[in-house]
Order: sequence, then structure tokens, then C-alpha cells
Amino acid sequence: MAAGADIALVSDAGTPGVSDPGGVVVAAVLAAGLPVRVVAGPSAVASALSVSGFANTPHHFLGFPPRKQGELQAFLRRASRLEGPLVVLESGRRLGRLVEALRVVMPDREACICRELTKLHEEVIRAPVGRLPAEARPGEAVVVVGPGAAAEEETVAPTGKGLKAAAALLAPRWGCSKREAYQRLLSLESSAD
Repeated sequence: MAAGADIALVSDAGTPGVSDPGGVVVAAVLAAGLPVRVVAGPSAVASALSVSGFANTPHHFLGFPPRKQGELQAFLRRASRLEGPLVVLESGRRLGRLVEALRVVMPDREACICRELTKLHEEVIRAPVGRLPAEARPGEAVVVVGPGAAAEEETVAPTGKGLKAAAALLAPRWGCSKREAYQRLLSLESSAD
């Protein structure tokens, strides 16, 4: 491959690189700094896992993440406790926002951005989260976040007493606004009476 030859990896055990020893080959090719491309398949998730180079059993498909920054970070904190790679779908317009949140929540992990797979402007970027491009890009993307340690829980010092202070502390953990957390706490308080 380094001399310009094209090599195809084919498997009779399903998608190469997904629960298949071909993942070792893909990881070695990526480690050598050579490109890996995928042939169109039935699922962008399977295609992204195939070219990511991560050991991908088990993996977790998380779908599209929340749009609000606080909810997004809470979503990623919860997901960081899962074993194996995490697969997230994202619009190219919001890709930079996702990368920025990954830098905050999972700064020590590697990730692979797979954008426009099997199309004319295909792009596969695998790097430590801190080196991934954090700007909007055209098209749709599948982001595979490699395995790693669970993110630390965000700690916020209380600034007061009562339900409003509790809501401010719980909102990021619950992945909702302070107002929604306050309403939940009011509901819990009334059901406890």
C-alpha cells in the first residue's frame, strides 16, 4: 500500500472489521498512516466501525446527541461509562460543537470522524480528540469515539439552599435545564407528602 497498490479486505464472516479479525488489519494500516476506505453497505454505523480501527465489540450506537451544550455534555458523561467504542451521528453543521464537547468530557480518548462515507467528498479523520477539527463541515457524519476511562462527574459547589440550589446542581447531571430540574424536584416533593 505504501508503494501505491490498492488492497481489498474481504470477509465471509460479515462486515470486515466488525466482530471480525479484519479489525486488526485496519488498525495496522491506520497506524502506518495509510488511508482506509469502505465499500458502501447497508449501514453508515457498520461502515464507520469498519474504518475506525477500534476494537469494536461491544460498541454502543447512541444516535444523534442533544443539541443544548449542557445536555450534550451530560449525555457524553453518561455514555463514557459504557464499555467499547461509542457511535454518534451528527450533522456536519453541528460537528464542531460535538468535538468541543468531547474535548471537555473525554479529552484523553481517540475518535474517528467519518463524513460522507462512500460519496465523492468522503473524509475519514482519526486522531486524539484534542487534534480533531472542531469546525462545521458539509454533509452528515458518523463519529466513533474510542474506548477509555469514564469521564469525571461534573462537580458544582452549591450556591444556596433549597430546591433552586438543588436544581442548579442536578440539571447538568440529569441533562436538562435548571427550570426542568426544579419542576421535577417540585413533583418529587409533592409526591413525598
